[in-house]
Amino acid sequence: MTDRAKQSIRNYIEDIGGIKAIMRSDRMKYARAIIKLLNDLEESGLYDKITMQYMYGISLKPFIFVK
Repeated sequence: MTDRAKQSIRNYIEDIGGIKAIMRSDRMKYARAIIKLLNDLEESGLYDKITMQYMYGISLKPFIFVK
C-alpha cells in the first residue's frame, strides 16, 4: 500500500468523525474492505483516474482520493 492510499484512509476516517463513528464490531471489516479497494485501484491504474468514491456502508460522505 502506498503512502497516498494510507493518507486517503486517514482523511476519510477523519472526515466521517473519527474511528468512533464506525461501530467497534465493524471496524476491521471496513478497514480491510477499504484497503482492498485501494490496492485493487492502484494495481489496475484506476487510482489516478478516480477523484471520489461513496462508501455507503460507512457514511454518506465521499471518499476523496489523495493525488
